[in-house]
Amino acid sequence: AGLDQTVFVGDTVALDSSASRDVDEDSLRFSWAFIEVPEGSTADLSDGAGENPTFTPDLAGTYEVQLIVNDGEIDSPADQV
Repeated sequence: AGLDQTVFVGDTVALDSSASRDVDEDSLRFSWAFIEVPEGSTADLSDGAGENPTFTPDLAGTYEVQLIVNDGEIDSPADQV
């Protein structure tokens, strides 16, 4: 899911799944979701099923995002950033 980032409120945060691979070279499906946001935040992922979604933090605090990748058969272990 990429490296942890420190950003300012209002900055665009780019998430990256480019390191995701399947040994059989099957097509991959991505599932991104917030697992932690500051109380009262209305931040939203630009595309929770995309390879490289973005979001804009609207409040100071910790935003934790989880990525699960599926190759059509099984889900990967969750990765957080």
